[in-house]
Amino acid sequence: MSEYNHEVTVAPGPTKSQIRRWRRYLADEIAEGQIYRDLAHRSEKPERDILHGLADAEDRHAEHWRSLLGND
Repeated sequence: MSEYNHEVTVAPGPTKSQIRRWRRYLADEIAEGQIYRDLAHRSEKPERDILHGLADAEDRHAEHWRSLLGND
């Protein structure tokens, strides 16, 4: 019969370098989303709908970085 190790290992949190990089990524996603919204405001269909879709995608990307950053 084999013996199992029941210890739980906890992964270390993100490094300061990772946090800085994630904050840059978050800022980029927010800025890019705003650019797409501004372009959509000046555009007509169907381009406007495409640009709004891209802005929505950037918002989802920003949310990903926010979730990794937590309350930072």
